[in-house]
Amino acid sequence: MARLVCAGRLSATEVSETIGAAIEAAGKARAEGEKVAAWAVARRADTGEVRR
Repeated sequence: MARLVCAGRLSATEVSETIGAAIEAAGKARAEGEKVAAWAVARRADTGEVRR
């Protein structure tokens, strides 16, 4: 997902909200998933290019 954010195909907000909703559906706190997604996207800018 970080690659898609870096390529401009998804926003960091979209990723955060989607992961948050998935975590919430699994019975955990939505905020926990949003924080994990934000952390991962912020630290994975080196994931290469997405082919167009």
